[in-house]
Amino acid sequence: MRAAGHFKSLCASSPEKLGKHLDQIPTTGSVSDSALRKYLDGMLAVKYVGLSGATRLLLSKRPDLFFCVNTANVDWLVENTGIAIQL
Repeated sequence: MRAAGHFKSLCASSPEKLGKHLDQIPTTGSVSDSALRKYLDGMLAVKYVGLSGATRLLLSKRPDLFFCVNTANVDWLVENTGIAIQL
């Protein structure tokens, strides 16, 4: 199974492993840097969750503030925003 398949399976079989981290992000208002860092650190520690999966879930919860980072857009994001992204 490829990484995307493992991630999809994890979402279906163990949503609580992801939800406990996603619950740290409020549904409205601002999101502090520390809350975002805590979310990313927690999600990326879960087996089979990479930056693309973590940011996809973040986008699902807060499309007003976040975007998905993946191999298809990472070069554009680095070039046009100046932020450092490591997949």
